Amino acid sequence: SWYVLSAMGLYSVTPGMDYYVIGSPRLEQVQINLENGLIFKITAKGASKENVYIQSAMLNGKDFNRSYILQKEILDGGHLEFIMGASPNKNWGSQDNQIPHSSINNEVIVSVPYIHRGERTFSESNLIELKTWDPDAQIYFSLNASPNKNSYILYTSPLTIYETSQLKAISVKDNLMSDEIKAEFTKTPENRSIQLLTEYGSEYSAGGDNALIDYLKGPNSYMTGSWQGYEGVNLEVIIDLDKKIQVSTLSTGFLQDWNAWIFMPEWVDYYTSKDGINFNKLGRVLNSIDEKEEDVILHEFRLPVCIKTRYLKVIAKNRTFNPDWHRASGDTCWIFADEIEIK
Repeated sequence: SWYVLSAMGLYSVTPGMDYYVIGSPRLEQVQINLENGLIFKITAKGASKENVYIQSAMLNGKDFNRSYILQKEILDGGHLEFIMGASPNKNWGSQDNQIPHSSINNEVIVSVPYIHRGERTFSESNLIELKTWDPDAQIYFSLNASPNKNSYILYTSPLTIYETSQLKAISVKDNLMSDEIKAEFTKTPENRSIQLLTEYGSEYSAGGDNALIDYLKGPNSYMTGSWQGYEGVNLEVIIDLDKKIQVSTLSTGFLQDWNAWIFMPEWVDYYTSKDGINFNKLGRVLNSIDEKEEDVILHEFRLPVCIKTRYLKVIAKNRTFNPDWHRASGDTCWIFADEIEIK
């Protein structure tokens, strides 16, 4: 997307500002269908490998000499036309009032602290170390408390936590306070393990073999690296809980994005075992999500149970191939899973 935007001749050099800087358009013609129903066109007459310099420009038929365009001007619809050439026109868009300006008006900005050491999930204890980019700033933090003037504690050394905790922290310098950061640290049961009976895609490992039982759920995008992907094969795993525990609910989360060849599993089966070898089926959860749904969807395949067990098996059925209506029908498809929850 960044390349397409740049090839159009626009770029958001300073994110958050209300303008785009104009660069060197590589595409001869672009049409942007705006959400408000209007259309904004960009043409670059003569654009080629040699003609990379803007000679002149017009916006809606009027001379346009600025080297930036406002967001509002795009949203209003219209036509931005560039004339391209092989040599730079140093008079175009080069005056002080024709170039974009951005500035920070605050005299002092206090940088936020950051977590230098600490695991998001842990089984016994977790050492948390905070730092700040400004050596003259002090760090204040709170654990499991709402921020107020009495809840923050001056940070002087790394701290160790032994339970699931929420940490909040700020930096303070010259009586000015930074924005607040928040972090969740989750304690997981000790000695749980997972055996993967099918292989995930190497590019979608979600951090490794323990990703499905690490208590960290993926967001609504498969590209974040938080989802474990299986191409053309079922997901099949065995979980060892280390000891017998009472279980009331089993669930596994999945993501669907058919534009990326990712579908929900057809069904998810859950099994229990006394020895980790011989398994008895607890139940099957069928898919209830429309495969043609355009939006990215997160869905949990949940099965209520009432058992005491040490070993569990989960099998999620991959449909294997994209459906006939898909633009890549017949190609192998994926299932993306994250977090097998045992309650």
